[in-house]
Amino acid sequence: MSVAEKLKQIAENEQRVYDAGIEKGVETERDTVWDMIQNYGNRTDYTSAFANAAWNDETFNPKYNIKPVGSCGQMFYATKIVDLEATLQRRGVVLDTSKAKSLNNAFNSTTLKVLPAIDVTSLSGNTAGNMVFRQNLHTIRKLICAEATVLDTPCFQYATGLVNVAFDGVIGNDLDLHPCKLLSKESVTSVINALSDTAKGKTLTMSEAAVAAAFPTEEISLDLFASEPNGTETLTVKNNGDGSFTVNGQDDTTALSFTVAEVDLVAGETYELVYESNSDATLAFPITLGGLTFGPHYLNESIVLTPQEGYTHLVMCYDDLPGTYYDNLTIRPRLRTINTEWEELKKLKIGTANDPKWTVTLM
Repeated sequence: MSVAEKLKQIAENEQRVYDAGIEKGVETERDTVWDMIQNYGNRTDYTSAFANAAWNDETFNPKYNIKPVGSCGQMFYATKIVDLEATLQRRGVVLDTSKAKSLNNAFNSTTLKVLPAIDVTSLSGNTAGNMVFRQNLHTIRKLICAEATVLDTPCFQYATGLVNVAFDGVIGNDLDLHPCKLLSKESVTSVINALSDTAKGKTLTMSEAAVAAAFPTEEISLDLFASEPNGTETLTVKNNGDGSFTVNGQDDTTALSFTVAEVDLVAGETYELVYESNSDATLAFPITLGGLTFGPHYLNESIVLTPQEGYTHLVMCYDDLPGTYYDNLTIRPRLRTINTEWEELKKLKIGTANDPKWTVTLM
């Protein structure tokens, strides 16, 4: 190694030693600051501790686990932290709210997008549950509840951007989640599964849009037959071109019978068929499924179909008795898939008409 190369190496080593010293000094200074902020890990009152704009994902570097006891309202109020879960993980510490009696406005920040597990099992009183999640919040990794926990309406009133929340434990009081229209299927499922098996007369209010997206149904387009029926001279059937047909006149001589539509279904899926109408007349609608005839069914009566292998071809018919009179009778056959998963999920928790437990309301 030449003298020049030795000098270069010495210089580089000196710089590394200097940089390490600076880094160590900064780390020591940071430790000192957080020793003071967190009282060497013994702090329990975190009321307003990380509130306001000074705290963000870079400046928030706790040294010890955060374990609030009692009231810790406004703990992260108006903070500029975005991903609280990631910042805690980066420092190797956790947020443990299992002994918090109040979390009023603790997470009321328009910047927070991701929260770690939040334990609300020790919350007391009605107003203690007013955590007030805001519209930018996307994920609550876990929300741990006890049956006595009260999460007031303001808690989720503004949480319009919430997608992921895993409820853990037991929900035993009224809960209003209807502003959360973006909840994932996993989130909706976790809510239902967490409902108390012993609570009586409680109401869960959810977003109809969230449930529909999580457990979708599909409207099946039907091509209606426009052929005139045989055996009558005074009766007309008009295909309206909008998925409905209108019948006028009187069926004088013979029973009116014609095919309405045909469609192939999928074995194993569940379907609902209904002949919607502007009349409540008792008119028969036989159907055949895979060559087997079912019915008669009637106007505005819902029919549940569960086709099996080899029995999937649905033929929808119309039939009546001679002498029936029609005055602008409009009929719209509707066929849609049914997501039985949602219905079965609800049945597990809401009870029966004679033994109601939870009322599930969609808004």
